Amino acid sequence: MEPGAVSAATRPRLKVDRRKPAAEQVYSQLRERIVRLVSRPREPLYETVIAEEAGISRTPVREALQRLRDEGLVEIFPGLGTFVTPLDAARLHEAIRIRALLEGEAAAMAASSPRSASTGQALLRIVEDQATAFGRNESEQVYDLDAEFHKAIFVAADLPTMWGMVRVARANMDRVHYLSLHLNRGPLAVEFHREIAKAIASGDAEAARDAMQRHIASNGAVVEGLAAHRPEYLAHGGAK
Repeated sequence: MEPGAVSAATRPRLKVDRRKPAAEQVYSQLRERIVRLVSRPREPLYETVIAEEAGISRTPVREALQRLRDEGLVEIFPGLGTFVTPLDAARLHEAIRIRALLEGEAAAMAASSPRSASTGQALLRIVEDQATAFGRNESEQVYDLDAEFHKAIFVAADLPTMWGMVRVARANMDRVHYLSLHLNRGPLAVEFHREIAKAIASGDAEAARDAMQRHIASNGAVVEGLAAHRPEYLAHGGAK
């Protein structure tokens, strides 16, 4: 099993609170399984099995799978079934470009905010928690804190719609991060986060944008590492 991945044998069952929309809950839990490599690239996802596991009808399951398709996490072939998508290097590089543009702007706006000092301090606290989690090899906590750090910047910049776009762009990169934990890039990510947080705290918009864009661009090396170490997870053997 890859570092950071959750064993399919020990994964929690899908749980649906009938007081809340079922499709949203199934979507969130299936997305988590895909991102954390419980459901692997090219693995089939059966509507009937998912519906039985969650104790619901197939309609909300179908809606959840369609949302996952829209994020590029599954492929739906009429008459054949639904499958977790393999990773595509070209699409991953495109996602990096999208994130660099949007997240760089969000970091600059957060640094330009009257609340930049308090935002920066809050981000630094997340960074230190992340550094501690890395030191303890707590990969799940590292992942959660990374998402918290990036989302907090969009919240500070009051850009909820833009965060939604970035979250979609992050989806497949998150799978790459789980597969590439063996590359030991954690310390580099922490240092980038620290640099970004300090730039925001000091109100330096251009420094915040530059640090964020360099941080996101560094993911290109992660994609190349995946092509070298996990080519079986890439579409067409990792061809771009």
